[in-house]
Amino acid sequence: MFTDESAWIRDEIAKLALPHGADVIDIGSSTRQLREVIQPHIHGNLFAPLLKRGMNICYLDAKSGDGIDICCDITQPETAFIQACTGRTFDLAICSSMLEHVRDIDRTLNNISLLLKKGGYLVLTVPERYRHHGDPIDTMYRPDPATLVQRVTTTLPDLRLITSASVRVDDRRYYRRLRLLRFLIPSLRWRQCCAIFKKH
Repeated sequence: MFTDESAWIRDEIAKLALPHGADVIDIGSSTRQLREVIQPHIHGNLFAPLLKRGMNICYLDAKSGDGIDICCDITQPETAFIQACTGRTFDLAICSSMLEHVRDIDRTLNNISLLLKKGGYLVLTVPERYRHHGDPIDTMYRPDPATLVQRVTTTLPDLRLITSASVRVDDRRYYRRLRLLRFLIPSLRWRQCCAIFKKH
């Protein structure tokens, strides 16, 4: 998760009508080491404010590790996925930069929706302009906000758009030396496609 992206998510979540004690799930969370040490802005910008508001956070990833509460592959068939997640539902689901790493985006979106309570919110981000990065695969899915919103609302008609944005990555640390020109020309900088939906 980019620094600029985490700040956008933080600011937009602050506007949502989430109750004290809301249940939150971070899908594709990776480990505590990544969230708090390698990329501390993830915890600082995103999860620390939610914890301060009294919310309960559950971390889900396909790989087990420290700081991961549920280990399951969100791309697997629906029935197995529900069993792996023990039937829990959440007020807020966050899924950042994961859709470019799955082969069946629509099934993955459907499984994510199964985790949402009625009236719950989904924060979804995916690279709009970014280099290839296999983890272990990168399908090069790079939608702009309008394309992402159309796909989500077509696949999941019970989700309605709250807001969307194309967030420019202005943190220089994300640009390797060979890509310095991209950083120096703002119109060429990396961009992250971000959207928030509500389940009706």
